[in-house]
Amino acid sequence: MAGLTLRHGCHQRCRRLEVEKVSGHETFRYERIGSAKSVLVVAPHPDDEILAAGGLLQTVREAGASVNVLLLTDGDNNPWPQRWLEKRLRINTHDRRRWAQRRRSESALALTRLGFSESVQTALGWPDLGITDRLLDDPQAILQPIRSLLSTWQPDLLVLPTLDDHHPDHSAARIVFELAMATMPVANRPTLLGYCVHGPHSSGGELRLPAEQAANKAYALEAHTSQLALSGGRLRRLLGRTEHFVEALPPPPAPVAARLLLPWRPWPWLGHSCELLVLSDPRTWRLPLIDQVQEGSLRLSITAEGLILHFDKRLPSPLFVKIRSRISTPWIYDSWNWISADDAASLTAAADSSSLAQAGTE
Repeated sequence: MAGLTLRHGCHQRCRRLEVEKVSGHETFRYERIGSAKSVLVVAPHPDDEILAAGGLLQTVREAGASVNVLLLTDGDNNPWPQRWLEKRLRINTHDRRRWAQRRRSESALALTRLGFSESVQTALGWPDLGITDRLLDDPQAILQPIRSLLSTWQPDLLVLPTLDDHHPDHSAARIVFELAMATMPVANRPTLLGYCVHGPHSSGGELRLPAEQAANKAYALEAHTSQLALSGGRLRRLLGRTEHFVEALPPPPAPVAARLLLPWRPWPWLGHSCELLVLSDPRTWRLPLIDQVQEGSLRLSITAEGLILHFDKRLPSPLFVKIRSRISTPWIYDSWNWISADDAASLTAAADSSSLAQAGTE
């Protein structure tokens, strides 16, 4: 069985377990990966399940766990490979639907190459590059189906993107599940293993694949012919990486502070060209980056120390915040990642300089 270790110095919410020595370094071995009974792997797009967790999927299958793979989108907003392979410039709605079906089928084939039946795949068909907006516009419409699936499958191990993945669909997927699980009793929540496909790996666990598993993973990736057409070199290089996972602990059941100092100091001229997104359940906000702007119970102030959020009342956790550009460009990745309220500094008063000074040293 592949070995998964959690290195010293991992993320603050990473669970540290049995201490051992590996190559002279202190590590923390995570034993429950092989004892999980029900495993859910969340893939924002077809091929994420292979790139991020192809080895883990084989490990839990060999250990006898039941497995479900959830495709959030079909990766249909993927025009350049489609133009290249189909020799067409204009892509209409019908073309996108056909491409979506192709990518979904590729994912199913890849899973069979790892020894699974196609029935382990469930596809939700959410809009590619649209999970964030869907969550902002109608959070309950996106959270209720996830809560229903979690209730049905009852996974004890949930594998999903980390919050600091630079692809907006990946980070939004993490928020969807954190919000969906917030209403569950802590004792009933699955263990979370986070993976990052786009961006540097957070310190955490390393899953080293045996040669046979690595070969199976490479064979499974070849099923994604639509993605290999233009990005084959990049995707195959990703196969050479050790699979990395960060385990997250359930957040403490504490309300969010009434005032939060955010870790960003954006240029003043950004103003209306960017917006501050705030997500909780059931409230969401979109605010321009302007001093003293207010929407409902939320006010934003911009100080020399940074951005400060003021809430009329303390909200239940979790709560997530992000800056997003309003300017449409071909670049799809985030310049500012989502953060949780746990990563912001709590302030005792909006203009209390001593609180700001203390927050800056924490």
